[in-house]
Amino acid sequence: VFGLLFTSLLGLGAVGFIGLTDEHKKISTEALVEKWTREAKANEPLYFYRWIPQSTKFYTQGTARLFKTIPDIETAIGSGQALFIALHENEIRAMPEALFAQLSNPEQFGRFTLYEANKPKP
Repeated sequence: VFGLLFTSLLGLGAVGFIGLTDEHKKISTEALVEKWTREAKANEPLYFYRWIPQSTKFYTQGTARLFKTIPDIETAIGSGQALFIALHENEIRAMPEALFAQLSNPEQFGRFTLYEANKPKP
């Protein structure tokens, strides 16, 4: 009886661990990069604002780009350049409302939200 109980608890623990792992994947930068890779039909670049997480550098093989200032973002979007931008939850609050209004299709990945700007027409 003890052996059966132990085996059952061990099995439930393993299922719980797998579930946590799947949930963790949904909030990782790996999932963010996978979404960008699937959605970037015209090779739109992936940008971050202020800093690029080390894991993102790995998953994008160094192709993620950086906006250092809000005027840099405004210039790129104003030029009509199609792009994706991942913003940390703290950076979203710093975005001017007019700039934020030009971002679309938000999807959250942990503390980052991935947006599109100037999405090309299909």
